[in-house]
Amino acid sequence: RLIVDSEDNYYKSASLKVEFYSAWNKEENDYLEKFNLFFNEFTSTVIHLNESTDRLRTMALYIICQLTGVLISKGIDETQVNIDLLSSFYRIDNSNTSDEILNALRLTCLHLIDYKNQMETAKCLSPVIKKTVQFVMNHISERLTLKSVAKKLNYSTSYLSHKFKEEM
Repeated sequence: RLIVDSEDNYYKSASLKVEFYSAWNKEENDYLEKFNLFFNEFTSTVIHLNESTDRLRTMALYIICQLTGVLISKGIDETQVNIDLLSSFYRIDNSNTSDEILNALRLTCLHLIDYKNQMETAKCLSPVIKKTVQFVMNHISERLTLKSVAKKLNYSTSYLSHKFKEEM
């Protein structure tokens, strides 16, 4: 009976993972909902089967790598994602309990979902706003004002202000 329950739990968890990955790859709007369904089922399966922390750690890292691979293939800035991944891998690797690993996995996945949302938002921005945001990110340590940024990028202050109000 336990073996049948285990296979059923893994099958349901795996099928929900496939649905979530499919939504993630195809840029469907319901991937957050599908992630929550998958993660809740995955969590209950792990708890039900009393998985070892080593096996759970391996599964968590695999899930994170799969999601990150899609983001990188779609053009996300690899540098920032890699820094965040190292931090996540460290957290997972140093977790002592299943709850700690699951919590680290959930936080990392939600962080990746946030990256995905930012990517999708960025696709909708005009070149003026993208250029301005990039400039600000590259000069974040400097004292910047609307006037100084507009001047550096050869835009009028009113035009840049209008574009930000319009798009952001």
